[in-house]
Amino acid sequence: MCHFLCHLCSFYYLCNKDTKQTKVQEMAKRIKPTYAVRTKFPEDTAGRVCAFISFTLSKGENKRFYFTLKDLTTSKPFSIPVSVWDKKNKCCKIKGTVQEKEYYATINTQIKVITLAVEQIVSECEAKHCNVTSAILSEEQIYKKIKHIESFTEVPEPTRDTMLVPYWEKFIDRAKKGEVNHNGKLYKKTAIISYQKCLNAFYVFEKDMKHHYSFNEINMAFYDTYVGYMTSHGKMPNTVGERVKNLKALMQRAYDEGLHSNLAFKSFTKPEQDVDNVYLTEDELKLLYGYVFPESSEMLDKYRDIFLVGCYTGLRWSDYRCITKDDFRKTAKGNTVLAVRTEKTGTLVMIPFIWKELKLILEKYDYTLPKISEQKFNKYIKLACRAAGINAPVVMTSGKYKRDEPYAKWELVSSHTARRTACTNMFLRKIPTISIMKISGHKKESTFMKYIKMTAEENADYIVENFLNED
Repeated sequence: MCHFLCHLCSFYYLCNKDTKQTKVQEMAKRIKPTYAVRTKFPEDTAGRVCAFISFTLSKGENKRFYFTLKDLTTSKPFSIPVSVWDKKNKCCKIKGTVQEKEYYATINTQIKVITLAVEQIVSECEAKHCNVTSAILSEEQIYKKIKHIESFTEVPEPTRDTMLVPYWEKFIDRAKKGEVNHNGKLYKKTAIISYQKCLNAFYVFEKDMKHHYSFNEINMAFYDTYVGYMTSHGKMPNTVGERVKNLKALMQRAYDEGLHSNLAFKSFTKPEQDVDNVYLTEDELKLLYGYVFPESSEMLDKYRDIFLVGCYTGLRWSDYRCITKDDFRKTAKGNTVLAVRTEKTGTLVMIPFIWKELKLILEKYDYTLPKISEQKFNKYIKLACRAAGINAPVVMTSGKYKRDEPYAKWELVSSHTARRTACTNMFLRKIPTISIMKISGHKKESTFMKYIKMTAEENADYIVENFLNED
């Protein structure tokens, strides 16, 4: 099956490598493909039906041509359960066992290849000023063109230099040594960690698929299989999106280095989801700040304080957990600010004392925050919020915490809640967005706005209180 997929992918590349975008757009106007399962035939004993693809030529006479999707090695038609067909995306859903996923991915690839073959034949007919007839665009001719692909191309056997994972490993090693850069800048530690996490997950994926992927196999059939695999294993859209983004970046770098000529990865889309997240209101911050922990929970005191520093500065966890006395300076006008060069982007941000509690916490530790356990932080800050009574009910409608029953807010608090809290509360204080972005280090307003976590009710109240005049 993998050998068959490899040939299909080679054909896909040959058809595309000299095709201009405008030519593809013109072709799309002339050929209207439709995809469906052939439901007019009765289901077999396993509840499966045949799948077919049809094309309507919209130039000249309206003609429709049908092609049954079938295994090129056996000529046996592909059959699928009706439930597997994705009517919206016009392809098979990648689900089931590993073998079933590979089977459905093969069908999806064949749909793309047949479409390209039809476009090529129609284009040749137009160049010769001849009509497209049933004999020219027959199922036999289409499959003959694909079946004898070996006659015009050879698919080289993959070597270590053409395999994805060895390159991925080498890239991470070089990034750690500072031997590679992105847009002229060395990769940050956080970016390298992200690539390593994605690689670790890819190890598991290859093991489950019982296959090691080469650069030339990273195509749309692979994408469907990979994304389907991650989704079926409970990964959320934003996690899938992060892995797809890193994979595309690696493929682009390998392409730039001349290691492959496969550009199919450019069509990969990054799944995203607007996830429900919580923030703490200013009243909740005061409640948390003012809570006195009993001696039995005294260790929660410093975890609470460090979390509140994040809530009052808008810094990422990686930045606010290690603030020291050296990070404070005076501006030309004599105002004291916290000046930090962020670890993730290298941006220098200067944060004024908007909340008096921030200054009091810093004075408590002589402007050098205590060291704490990163592994225990999320656990302990939840316990601190629960003890302080941060119990407002929250219903999560999306993300990994989605459920119908409400949570107590403390259950959803984490290290990153601090950054969302700072951005949202500064926004509610009517501090200009551009000024908040200078504090948070965001470069794009669209990214920044994802941190504003007002509920629909809070937003309505905010508009009435700040922008609507009383009659």
